[in-house]
Amino acid sequence: LLFPPLPYCVLELQSDLNELKDKLQAQENAIRQAEKEKTILIDELTHQNTRLTEQIQEAHATELKLMSQIQELKDQYNYRNTSLQEHVHSLESIKTELNLTTEKRHDLEKRLQHAQDEKESLTSALEEASDRIHMLERHAREQETKLETTLQALERSQRENNVLSERLGADANSSAHGKKSLQFEMECDEDDSSFSDGKPSQICIEARSVYIQLKSLVDSLKIGHDDDSGLNSDISLDLESMDNTISSSSRTEGGSHTEAIEFRPGMLSAMSDELTRLLLNLDAGNFRKMLDQTRNLVLEQEDEIKRSHHLIQELESKLTVTDVELQNVKEERDQARGDLIDNSDRDEMLAKAQKERDAANERRTKAEIDLAKTRVDLMQANSQLLESIQQKVELSQQLEQWQMDMQELLQEQMRSKLINNRKVASPAAASTNTSAASALAKRVSSYKFWSLFQR
Repeated sequence: LLFPPLPYCVLELQSDLNELKDKLQAQENAIRQAEKEKTILIDELTHQNTRLTEQIQEAHATELKLMSQIQELKDQYNYRNTSLQEHVHSLESIKTELNLTTEKRHDLEKRLQHAQDEKESLTSALEEASDRIHMLERHAREQETKLETTLQALERSQRENNVLSERLGADANSSAHGKKSLQFEMECDEDDSSFSDGKPSQICIEARSVYIQLKSLVDSLKIGHDDDSGLNSDISLDLESMDNTISSSSRTEGGSHTEAIEFRPGMLSAMSDELTRLLLNLDAGNFRKMLDQTRNLVLEQEDEIKRSHHLIQELESKLTVTDVELQNVKEERDQARGDLIDNSDRDEMLAKAQKERDAANERRTKAEIDLAKTRVDLMQANSQLLESIQQKVELSQQLEQWQMDMQELLQEQMRSKLINNRKVASPAAASTNTSAASALAKRVSSYKFWSLFQR
């Protein structure tokens, strides 16, 4: 075999060494670039991880805040719901009370109307009583006038009665003192003849006329006092008995002297006095009774009017209180309606907050998904980075091994060069150099193949 000269081999090896150095430098540059890209990627992933962590923390804080707001809104909703139920119950009770108050008001209005009607009726009754009082006063004045007329007639009748009594007394005295005188006998004969002839004496005629006047007066009084029938009937019975007595005495023919003097003195006077007293008592009693009844009726009507006034005032005060209570109930009803409207607004706010909470939950879920994806990407990048580091370590080990091989090769070449300088063209040295060169060529080829595979 013909081998090229040694300097040419050295130059070739140096060129290979330079080429290998260039490749090593390029590989180191690529490794540095990869490390730089890896560092940049790690920084970006770290920054993204930090940003995602901050977003997760913010989302968690927002979630906590929203949860607290939701809890607060739930508490407010529960409180408002409870207060709403209480307001509903209170509204129902207020409605019931309002209905009762309205019914009570209608009842009071009816009672007030009834009291006003009763007041009007009492007022009309009072006016009628006043008219009746005036009528009774006028009637009393008329009765006084009639009484005065009656008294005058009685006085006149009494005077006539006195005159008749005096005449009767004079006749009796003359008959007592002159029984034996001829004149008395003649008068007695005349009287007997007159009685026997059926002609009444002048005294009886006058007494009968007085009695007729008294009877006409009693009849007029009976017409004026129809209500006092008892007393008038007694008086009329007495007068009728007196009339029967007089008529029986006047119709008697041939009677004795005791029968002719039934009209004793003072009889008509006593009768007239008794009649006057009875009439006065009758009129005075009736007048007092009517006056007392009228006064009692007026007092009762005044008391009834006062009670009606008090009842009306009481009903008006109750009506005022009922109006105030009704106004308060209406205000409470309006307030309850306002609370219901506020509760509906709060329900809308609660629904809006729930929507915001749902949106925040969706954002949080989306952020968690993005974070999980980022973590997966980060784990993949870390695995790739670990693989790159492992490859770098392997390359470093191979480079160190190659450098050691190059140093051994160079040392071997230097030793062989020195030996060749001492021993020229020795077959043993040639074989050694050939084996060393072949081994070096194998290592270089294997390194090239491995570097190509790594690329």
